[in-house]
Amino acid sequence: MRDATLNIHHRHASDEGFASLTVTTHRASTIVFNDARAYATRSQRDLDGYSYGLHGTPTQRTLEAQLTKLEGGLRTVVVPSGQAVITLVQSLRGLLNAGPYRLNL
Repeated sequence: MRDATLNIHHRHASDEGFASLTVTTHRASTIVFNDARAYATRSQRDLDGYSYGLHGTPTQRTLEAQLTKLEGGLRTVVVPSGQAVITLVQSLRGLLNAGPYRLNL
C-alpha cells in the first residue's frame, strides 16, 4: 500500500488476553457502521447508541454512568464544550417549571 493508504487503513490490535482495571480510552472523530442499514437505524438506539457528536464513545458512556451513580441521578449527559453546556442549560430553562424536578412537557 502507499503511505497515504496506510494512514487510513490500519490493523486493529486485538485486546484479547489483555485485562486492565481502568477503562479503555476511546477517541474517535468518525464512528464506523457495519452497513448502511446500521447507519440508518442509529437514531433508534436513542442515547445508548453511538453516533457523532453528543452520542459519544464507550469512554464517555462509562464516565456518564459513574457520575450518575455517584450523584444518585437518573441520567448524566457529558457534553463536548462549554458552549454546549450553556446551550443545554438555556434550552432546559424553557422546559422547567418552578419547583424540584417538574418538567413542563
